[in-house]
Amino acid sequence: MQTNTTDYYPQGIKEKECVEDDVEEEDHTNCKEAGYYFGDAVFGTFIVAPLVVIAWKGTWGIMELQPKMFPYVQIYILGIVIHVTFAVSRSHLFSRSRNAWGEGRAGRWLRERLICRIYTYVFLISCIMHWRGGWGLFDAAVNAITPDVEDPHR
Repeated sequence: MQTNTTDYYPQGIKEKECVEDDVEEEDHTNCKEAGYYFGDAVFGTFIVAPLVVIAWKGTWGIMELQPKMFPYVQIYILGIVIHVTFAVSRSHLFSRSRNAWGEGRAGRWLRERLICRIYTYVFLISCIMHWRGGWGLFDAAVNAITPDVEDPHR
């Protein structure tokens, strides 16, 4: 029994048949590229990841120390608003910083780097606010549904 390709692919899309000429030879990674990959993995594991954890834990801890300044609902909504605003304005900010370096543009380059650092820091804070607010609301909902006074973690 022969099957029709339209049974598997709606709208008459046919499966591409493999032709020997279409098959490209595999690229082999040379030792230099492998060293870059290994170095990148080591750098990411031992430098970047701990710094990210420290930034998240420190900011989260500051918010935990001042719970009246960072109520769950407000920081959840504010985190979403900042996140969406930055996502929408991201392409504009990137286009501003394109070709920021050149002859006589050192001031512009410095200003763009400063704006980039501020953007990154505020984005980090908004992401942590969003997560902390969401988890705080989730914890409050669980505590309201299933209260347990003997559990010290609630």
